[in-house]
Amino acid sequence: MQAKALWVSKPAGYLSTNRSAYGKLLFRGTVTANDLAASATYNFQLIHTGSATAPQYKSPSFEAVAAPARDADKVFVAANSAANTKLGAHANGAYALNARSGTGSLTFRASATGTYETISSANATMIVTSLTDSDGKWEFTVTSSDAMSAKATYEVDVYMLDSNVWTNGEDNETGRTNIATLDVDYATAGAGTLTIPSNVVAASNVSLTFTIEDTFGESIAADALGRQYSVQLTSPETDDIDLDVVATDGTAMFVFDNYLTAGESEILTAKVFRGSATSPTLASVDATVTLFAVTNVTGVNATENIYGVVVSYADFVTGKSSAAAPGLASGATSSGNVVDTNGAGIPGAVITIAADGFQFKSGDLFYSDSVTLASTSTYTSTSTSTSTGTFSVTFWTRTASSAGENITVTADDKLALILVKSVIPFGNTSNDVGNLKFSWDLPANVVMNTTYEVTATLTDR
Repeated sequence: MQAKALWVSKPAGYLSTNRSAYGKLLFRGTVTANDLAASATYNFQLIHTGSATAPQYKSPSFEAVAAPARDADKVFVAANSAANTKLGAHANGAYALNARSGTGSLTFRASATGTYETISSANATMIVTSLTDSDGKWEFTVTSSDAMSAKATYEVDVYMLDSNVWTNGEDNETGRTNIATLDVDYATAGAGTLTIPSNVVAASNVSLTFTIEDTFGESIAADALGRQYSVQLTSPETDDIDLDVVATDGTAMFVFDNYLTAGESEILTAKVFRGSATSPTLASVDATVTLFAVTNVTGVNATENIYGVVVSYADFVTGKSSAAAPGLASGATSSGNVVDTNGAGIPGAVITIAADGFQFKSGDLFYSDSVTLASTSTYTSTSTSTSTGTFSVTFWTRTASSAGENITVTADDKLALILVKSVIPFGNTSNDVGNLKFSWDLPANVVMNTTYEVTATLTDR
């Protein structure tokens, strides 16, 4: 790479005959051998060689980044908004991407520069190009003039320059592991699923919260026509449970006393309706919950020690993972069970798992510091045996501790402790500057020609 720079200067007394038409005097400066060294730092300096006391002016430094040693062999494209898009299967040379009706602009992860033109006729094409960033990514935004109509489609194709040839990864991928071509269409969001954190419960005072999610996995309170959703909860004998709750913000909470006696259980059914209370219409979305009679917990069993948990420096999130707040992956797992006086597992027991500074995940939801869940009604431990009353949770920590930190597991008034010993990331990961924090104790105001004692500190994040 040739390292030739232009320095702009306006020396005193310059004339129109020795400057450009733009009123600037241009100098060319070359680096030794005209080559930038990988990982070296450069800046520009303006020095008055005729005076040792004259001010010197230096530009901000920049680092020359080495070109990647390996050639790119795959290219991907994905919409950044998981809340407003849903990726479908591959068909007819592209992956189907449904976008929520009304979402006029979509940003794709594949930051392009160069054009703000519009496509004004059918089957027309617009091309933009860009260089990837240090993570191999770039973005561009497509704004559609019709973000409401089904079949108002457009296609997104991403190519990479490989040996002076523009290549779309889909063209040569037999396994279709690349997502380089998207067919974008708009779809009206409606009630798609009815979710609940646990499908078993055995509390004396039962609290059930259902969430109505649309086809994009987001909570929804009304359909496209503004008709309010509600949830009906019934038991096999409607004299026991027959409740209706309006799904405010897409959620419906039911609170009632457990009416079962020792040894009993039954299945409760929740159904989604839309429209007025006097003439509701079934939305064909439902879920079931198994209600168990209350059984006193006499013991909580859990793994006593977990070693070698690697500290995570990623941001913790609450709720569902999203493109804006991606959840963590590959955490450590803790499991156990709750038992009665006979040592039998108790299904539906309420369990709280807690530790300050920890991130927990149960199902597809993330929690900070603590999570409350229910023990399972059936858990397959081998191909031939099953057990009830089990629990399992995935967790992460931000603190490295050789002595260990305790996770508490509580059910009723019974408690178990899990000692977690953690370490900082090892290998190249530990040297990633994103995992390290550098600080020093300089005074707020520094006085010239004054000596200060400075303490520099390097810690993990």
